[in-house]
Amino acid sequence: SFLNDFNRILGMNLNYKSKNNKWTGLANYGKSLDNEYRDQNNFYHGGIWYNTLKTNASFAIHKVDRNYVSDVGFVPRLSNYDAIHDITIREGYTQAQTRISLWHYSKERKVIDSYRYFLLDNNNYWNERGELIQSSFFFNNALWFKNLSSIYFNIFYDYNKLQYGFDLLRNRNSIVPGTYKYIRFQAGYNSVRNKRLLYGFSLRHGQYYN
Repeated sequence: SFLNDFNRILGMNLNYKSKNNKWTGLANYGKSLDNEYRDQNNFYHGGIWYNTLKTNASFAIHKVDRNYVSDVGFVPRLSNYDAIHDITIREGYTQAQTRISLWHYSKERKVIDSYRYFLLDNNNYWNERGELIQSSFFFNNALWFKNLSSIYFNIFYDYNKLQYGFDLLRNRNSIVPGTYKYIRFQAGYNSVRNKRLLYGFSLRHGQYYN
């Protein structure tokens, strides 16, 4: 019946901002009330950000229980399809993300406008048993010219402890569970963004599930 088919989300938020606006913080707690699941239905999140003209840094962590259900929103990674056994497994996870970027701005700006000489983005996931199942690193170096066209260089590194069979091409030739590590490199150019004609090109080389 309608009365026995429901989903409600209870939540609490706490926000912080420093007087100089350089520091901000956020803490969240959520709990789903559902007719199907009665336990393991919590969500926790905490994050802190530091922002200035030349430095941006952040750290955030959140934990999602396997039965945290939100009918009015999408909660990723809870339902995991095993392509080998044709079953779907619900499993909660913990995620931690760190990001830092450092900038230099040209005073004269005759040729170069700005230079992001360091950008590092790291994303990690742990399963319910506390095992690291995915870790990705993204490193970027980018330079903007006076007209705001840009050149960049990227490095991607991924660690993936695949827990379930993954049929990427849907051809019944699944990638089997195991530990995979791979690295990719990319370099490219982007044209000025305020013109009628936009263009860019890049070259990428690397591995995938090797």
